[in-house]
Amino acid sequence: MKLQNLAGGKRMEEFVGKCQKCGKEIYCENGFLNGVTSEGNLYCFQCSEGKFADKEDSR
Repeated sequence: MKLQNLAGGKRMEEFVGKCQKCGKEIYCENGFLNGVTSEGNLYCFQCSEGKFADKEDSR
């Protein structure tokens, strides 16, 4: 976990894991996950948009 000073405030950032599809590092920033979990896997937002778009197309 690391703290960064930004414009008079502190931002907390903690490494959570890597995207299962592209390998991008995913962090939790100030209590918010910068990614998506699905069926026990972790995805970055870009890869998750493609993953869920594929599911919608198959309906």
